[in-house]
Amino acid sequence: MKGMIPTSRRLSTDELKNQSPRCATPWMLLVGGFVFGLFFVINTTSTGQSGELIQVTPTAILQAIPFMLLLYAVGIALVMVFSKAPNPAAFFTLFFVLRIGVAIILGWSFQFDDEVGFHIAGDELPYGLWSWDMGRGYYYLVGALYAVFGSNLLLPKVVNAFVGSLMAFTAYGVAQYVFAKSYVARRVFLLAGLVPTAIVFSAVNLKEIQTAFLLMLVSWFLAAQRHGIGVRVAGNLMALGVLYWLRGPVWATVGAVGTFAYLLLAAYRGSSVARRRSVARGCAVGACLVLVIVTLRPVVVEPVAEMVTNRLTAEQYFVNRFEASEATVMQFVDVEQPLSPRTLLILFVRGLYAPSPLRVFQDFQVGKFIEAITIATWYFVFPLAVIGAWVERRSPAVTALWVMLVVVLVIATMGETVGADSYRHKMVGVGLVCVLAGYGWNKELWRSHPWPLRLWWIGAALFSGAMFTLQA
Repeated sequence: MKGMIPTSRRLSTDELKNQSPRCATPWMLLVGGFVFGLFFVINTTSTGQSGELIQVTPTAILQAIPFMLLLYAVGIALVMVFSKAPNPAAFFTLFFVLRIGVAIILGWSFQFDDEVGFHIAGDELPYGLWSWDMGRGYYYLVGALYAVFGSNLLLPKVVNAFVGSLMAFTAYGVAQYVFAKSYVARRVFLLAGLVPTAIVFSAVNLKEIQTAFLLMLVSWFLAAQRHGIGVRVAGNLMALGVLYWLRGPVWATVGAVGTFAYLLLAAYRGSSVARRRSVARGCAVGACLVLVIVTLRPVVVEPVAEMVTNRLTAEQYFVNRFEASEATVMQFVDVEQPLSPRTLLILFVRGLYAPSPLRVFQDFQVGKFIEAITIATWYFVFPLAVIGAWVERRSPAVTALWVMLVVVLVIATMGETVGADSYRHKMVGVGLVCVLAGYGWNKELWRSHPWPLRLWWIGAALFSGAMFTLQA
């Protein structure tokens, strides 16, 4: 009888990895997406302040339809040929139409300040119509669209909806290569396609979702070991080059650091025989890295150092923006020494949680509601990403994803001293977070690795409590 009584035991990490998910992830995401969309439409259409916005008229929507159909057809062709995701045409249609709908609604009800700036730059062409100057790619993209199709705020939004939809398929491919489990890849696919953060930032006239897609592309070329080394190297360099053109050396550094981390770990994490033979290979990789760093110094290191110096001293807009900030955190930082370790650490910890999604209850308007939805999503998926990265920490590809995410967070949070926005800029890591969180979304893993969830939610509670206490 004793042998017939089932006994519970703690499952090993390897057994947990091979378990099927017990949570109804697709249904939860689809229902959550529907509820979000319904509440989003009701809220934005009832609280929008159209007088302060660049008007998106019915005529503008009709004029953008041919361009929408063109990108839709291109997207369908791409996912049908290159993606192994389930029902690619149907899911691309769902992702694309959902983003276009949100883009139109936001055009009537809410726009970020920089959206207006990019729209005006597209009309006035301050940098000319086209060039390959670093960091100005988005200006040229908007200017080229306006030159061909006419001035219409929906055009760059349609491009971002297209890119955001493709990012979900790229994330699926990365998860397939990295985790080799179909259910994890499907979960990542739905996360990247349907989480509110990815939808909102795919529906606005900003650069964040394009940056996130390029980082996913860098990750795909790193992880796609079934393809030849030539294809992977060429694709990686192409993605890094476009990132350098679109966002400049700071954000291109994110992809470069992830690539270096992957190469170093892949050289040393092999079988025992491979490790014994890795000395020469490691030296070769090290020599290549030194050569690359020396080569990139004039195009990456020096421009970044010059930008930081100028924004801390010469460019009064950024100096005043930091010193005159009324944020609560400014009570604890040394304004006179913005790069001191204490200041940077405080900004980093605060930036992980800021802004609190509870701020919507203090000032219920469209912008705060969107902020609350996107940050609440971040609160949910980020600790799951930590679990996924920790469990698979021996994988070079997973470590590269995590390294890139950490660099994104450093830029978004510590970079507030030189003009960064911790809320918007950390959303650049949405694709990376979705891939890692897709693996960490497993109840058994939560039970076996509870510390990320506990630490995260303790920090969230302390941050929200401190915010309300200090503002009272």
